[in-house]
Amino acid sequence: MKIPPPSSVGNPTYSSSVEKLAKKCRHGVRNRQYVVPRLKYDPSLGPSMGSTRGELDGQGWPRSGNASRRYLLAAVGCGAVAAFAGCLGSDAGNPTYEDGEVGDVDGEERSTEEATAAEAHAEQEINEAVTPLDGLELGDHEFVLEDGFERATVQGSVENGEGSRIEVVEVRVRVFGDGGEQLGRYIARTGDLDDGDAWGFQVILLEAPEDIADYDIAALGTPT
Repeated sequence: MKIPPPSSVGNPTYSSSVEKLAKKCRHGVRNRQYVVPRLKYDPSLGPSMGSTRGELDGQGWPRSGNASRRYLLAAVGCGAVAAFAGCLGSDAGNPTYEDGEVGDVDGEERSTEEATAAEAHAEQEINEAVTPLDGLELGDHEFVLEDGFERATVQGSVENGEGSRIEVVEVRVRVFGDGGEQLGRYIARTGDLDDGDAWGFQVILLEAPEDIADYDIAALGTPT
C-alpha cells in the first residue's frame, strides 16, 4: 500500500480498505501524536505523511510495544490532521499519561437507577487552566469494581510535593476497548491541596466493566 505524495493531500485517492479504516476516527488523536497504522515509513514523504510514533526497525516498520495497540489514524483517509482532531477532543495541558491495567473483571451492568446516579456523579469536563506540575506526584492507582452505582472506577492517590499549596488538582483517566479505541475520558478534581498532603481520588467510569480493556491516567494542577 503506497501513500500518495504530499502534493495530493488536498484531493487524496485511497483504496477502499484504507478509506474504511480511516472512518474509524475513534482511534483519533492521542497525545497529539499522529500515527499511520501498519504503513511503512518513507522519509521522502515528509513528517506529516507516513510518519510513525516511536522507533522503527531496520525495515522501516514500527517496533512493537505497549503503544502498538493504540496506533492512531492521521493523514490517511481523514484527509488531514485538522479534519479529525476533534474526534476525541483535545487534551488541554498536554499531560503525560501513565498506563494502568484492568485485568479480568466480571461485573454486572448498572441498573437504570444506578446508571442515572453514575451519570450524575461522573465528571467528564476538564479544567483547561490546569497543567502538569513537577511536584505533583501520582501514587499507586488501580481499577476497582465497586458494588454500588459507581461500578467501574479507577482509584488512587496524588501527593503535593510542589513546596506550596496547589489550588486545583485534577486527575484524568482515559479508558480503552479491546481494539485500542478510546471509549471515554473521566475526571476527578479537588481544591487547596497543601504542600506535603495527599489526596485519595475515585474516578467513576460510565462504561460497562467488560467493555474496558485498559486505561491510562494523568495528574495536573494549578499552583497558587
